[in-house]
Amino acid sequence: MIKDRRARERLAEVDAVVFDKTGTLTSGQARLVCAQADDPAEIAVAAAMARHSRHPYALAIAAIPGTEDQVINAGQVQEHPGEGLEARIGFDALRLGRILVVANALRQHVDVPSSASRSQAALPVAEMAL
Repeated sequence: MIKDRRARERLAEVDAVVFDKTGTLTSGQARLVCAQADDPAEIAVAAAMARHSRHPYALAIAAIPGTEDQVINAGQVQEHPGEGLEARIGFDALRLGRILVVANALRQHVDVPSSASRSQAALPVAEMAL
């Protein structure tokens, strides 16, 4: 139900309405609602990596306020479609992407139990909710 007269008038200009699977109206843009890390520099590095992608979630991460000073050169970042981003800085490989993809990469270098759940699998350095 739309009660505001101006909103009803503007509705005449609408070409499409998008609902998510729960029937909620969405804006069409991902928005970061929570970002936590032991070290704020980790969030800044994630945002700098995300600036090298056009994925909607990456755009939300890239827009984190206060991270603009962190820069990663384009040659250091590789995008893997459907998986996420990988940055090479010195001898370190940093990954930003789907939790199970990151977890599989970690298993190569860290003892991650194969029984780890989706929420445990990535052993996140930084946690972000979109």
